[in-house]
Amino acid sequence: MDISAIANLAPVVALPDAVIGAGTVLQPRQFEDVRRAGDRFAVGPGCTPTLVTAARAAGLPFLPGIQTVSEAMVLAEQGFGLLKFFPADAAGGLAWLKAVGSPPQPPDSNGSSVATGKMLQRQLGSSTCLDE
Repeated sequence: MDISAIANLAPVVALPDAVIGAGTVLQPRQFEDVRRAGDRFAVGPGCTPTLVTAARAAGLPFLPGIQTVSEAMVLAEQGFGLLKFFPADAAGGLAWLKAVGSPPQPPDSNGSSVATGKMLQRQLGSSTCLDE
């Protein structure tokens, strides 16, 4: 991750409502670098307890990567409502999302394990969206 490139991006972006984030965050020390560069969130291909702690300490929203339902459940328990499915194609792509998104959520669920499909459907007007 090239923090200098990210730091230089914010002043030249011609979109005043643009929200700039950084990825791929792999090390806890990178969260503080991302925050100092002026970015508003961080993205990782996976997640560890150390990364969660570092993201919270830096005060940055973090989009952690998951590949299994169990990973999604653990992160939902920790308060994550939005997760990155990575690598989507290699992990089953649309078929995986459909399988995981089909069971009804219990009444007290925050929907984290299926946030990808439902959220994208609302925000993008599509029932399916994969970054290919």
